[in-house]
Amino acid sequence: MNEKFFSLPIEKQEAIINAGYRVFSENSYKKSPMSEIADAAGISKSLLFYYFHNKKEKDPEVRADIQKSIAKYADFKQNVKQLNFDSSQFVPGIDIEMMYNDMYWASEGYIWEKIQDEKYDVDMMERDFLKMVDFWKSIYLRKEGEHDEGN
Repeated sequence: MNEKFFSLPIEKQEAIINAGYRVFSENSYKKSPMSEIADAAGISKSLLFYYFHNKKEKDPEVRADIQKSIAKYADFKQNVKQLNFDSSQFVPGIDIEMMYNDMYWASEGYIWEKIQDEKYDVDMMERDFLKMVDFWKSIYLRKEGEHDEGN
């Protein structure tokens, strides 16, 4: 990676990285053209090649940034604060952290499995996720009319 990338404003760096995330998430690695990433980032293809020599970037700083981006979703305590949800909406006695981990790990595993196949269907994946969310709601959310003892 060209060090000039880090001299860009943070917003521009994030736009380029997010464009890469989006294109790679919608296509297989082999079918993710640099021109599409450049278009999504709002820069020219030649400028993208200037910053990143190829789409196989293995720069330790880039990897660290990607890991940091992903890790923020794995931090249960931080995410619970951000979500600011009412625990009374869940089945009494449920381990909220375990529920969160169950959802996070299942989602991560599902995505990992799907990206191994070069012919995955994003629309089908979205439908699968919506089914998983409905399933989680059925097991984790308190049923209507159900309430804690003593209320």
